[in-house]
Amino acid sequence: MKFRKLGFFEGAPENNSHDEGKKFDVSDKSEKVTLDVEPVKIESGINKSAESEKVDEPKQAVEENQVRFSIKNERSPSNKISTKEFIIHNREHLNERSKGVYGLAIDVSKRLMDSLYSPYFEAQYQIEYAVSKIYEEMKENPFFDMFSNFITPSNYLYSHNVNTAIISMSCAISLDYSPEKVFKIGCAAFLHDIGIVEFIDIIKNERRLSSEEINIIRQHSEHGVKILDRITDLDYESKKTFSRMIMEVHERYDGSGYPKGIKGEELDESASLIAIADTYEALSHKRNWRDAYEPPVAMRFFLNEFKGQFHPRALKALILSMGMYPSGSIVKLSSEEIAVVVLPNKKNITRPVVEVVLDSAFSPIKPYYLDLTEHPLIAIEDELLYPQIADRNPAFYSNFEMSHFWLNWG
Repeated sequence: MKFRKLGFFEGAPENNSHDEGKKFDVSDKSEKVTLDVEPVKIESGINKSAESEKVDEPKQAVEENQVRFSIKNERSPSNKISTKEFIIHNREHLNERSKGVYGLAIDVSKRLMDSLYSPYFEAQYQIEYAVSKIYEEMKENPFFDMFSNFITPSNYLYSHNVNTAIISMSCAISLDYSPEKVFKIGCAAFLHDIGIVEFIDIIKNERRLSSEEINIIRQHSEHGVKILDRITDLDYESKKTFSRMIMEVHERYDGSGYPKGIKGEELDESASLIAIADTYEALSHKRNWRDAYEPPVAMRFFLNEFKGQFHPRALKALILSMGMYPSGSIVKLSSEEIAVVVLPNKKNITRPVVEVVLDSAFSPIKPYYLDLTEHPLIAIEDELLYPQIADRNPAFYSNFEMSHFWLNWG
């Protein structure tokens, strides 16, 4: 694959219509879906006993499918349905609704990154609104993390901010952070790279950056803190919190980061979650100067090349929330079939739920879902690299690649 060597920027192992209203209440007073490490229970099927409100849906969808799109389901005496049944009846509907939320967040990110030379009026309100909607979707849609696989082709920064927020919030939830803290992390993640707009001409280069350019780019953390002053509705305490997070996103646990080289427990743990989310997002998405790394390959960087660079609890959170085969990974099963991971298993990080899409000869088959916890004799044999897939089934790979481009925005 071209450009397989890591290069700057994030993740490179160099030394490395809004609503009228007020602030958003994320105290989780309603119990739509408990904020747990596992939004659905994979090992023994979907746990139906948790309190949950019905997800809003078109009446027509209910009539056609005769299924309530809700975690609660009274059909089974044991209050459990299989993961397969849950996915078949819920995935398409939930993801269709989530597209609107992701699109809203992308639009907010785009306006934020395109407003360099003017004050950011109501920017914090817009960010809080977007993050609150993301937070709701993460509680109600166990497939929502898969949206972080998208990229905005005209400017990757738009999707990078949103994706980093989704991943860092997922990490925070896996560590049982309070709803308020998860929300703050999401807002900070939205802002973590705001200073990079000062250097947009440099990062648009379709080549690896020179050492001189890298040193210039490394000033973006300080620039980000200065830009916070332009956000007219950002209160003092939030500004103080976000400033620290922005300054520490590129710091590393072993002291190898920048701009100050601080390390260990001096680092804010919340900032460390954004740091590891930022790096994973960058590795697993295409950049101007290199191709994307396959999600399982990106995960292994943290256990090998990046060993010791990230806060141990941040690493634990990433693995718990993403699994070793994150959603969107293409894997080869021991049955020789080819599958796409659709839902990680929070209890067993190597046995996710997959959608089998190709046979052993890489020819298309009628897709079907497989929960690997319910089939102990079938396991993931290996991840597939993108060049392998492109070589064996170019049409499938082309469609797969195109499906990651976010085009539903203005």
